[in-house]
Amino acid sequence: GKKITLLTTLGLLFGVGVFSSLGMRAVNQATETMLQDRMTTARLVAGYVNEALGRALSELERTSQRIEMDGGKSNIEPEIKALETTYSRLSLFIHSIYLLNEGGQIIWSQAGVPRLEGVDLSSYPSIIPTIRGGKASISGITSAPLSGVPVILLASPISEGRSGNKGALVVAVDLAQSSISGFVQPIRLGETGYVEIVDQDGIVVTRTEP
Repeated sequence: GKKITLLTTLGLLFGVGVFSSLGMRAVNQATETMLQDRMTTARLVAGYVNEALGRALSELERTSQRIEMDGGKSNIEPEIKALETTYSRLSLFIHSIYLLNEGGQIIWSQAGVPRLEGVDLSSYPSIIPTIRGGKASISGITSAPLSGVPVILLASPISEGRSGNKGALVVAVDLAQSSISGFVQPIRLGETGYVEIVDQDGIVVTRTEP
């Protein structure tokens, strides 16, 4: 009787061990599949964001090439309106647009706010390569001048004017009101999963949870 009891107990322990092992393997496989699905979603979101901002920067470069530093408002405003229309089609919300001189100071703004004229943007890391090196750039998340609204700055150099002056055209994009934020909001990854978009400095730009 003792032998039968012992053998029965060992058999039960063996069976429990086998089923536990199989169960854990099934859970691990399901978890791995879920993680791969989430990685695929993350890559799709990242690709969408990069493509949208890349197209926006290309359009900004085309606009800046058609603007002259000493051309006056009659030269700037029609091009800005066309740029606004293009960004609207890309579902990017423009917070503000600035024209900078070669020192990085604002000499014209889209909203025409007098307080912005003379504000120095040369301290923004992404603006430095544009006004000094003549290279278009996209910043990480930063604060817009005066308002402090979280924005991403897209900057492109402007060709020299007839007087030899250089400058840059800068667009501040508010991602919170753009389709990039709306694109990730509907994504649902279960009770514990969420999506974050972070910039090159690791700062969260937008996420699926508030």
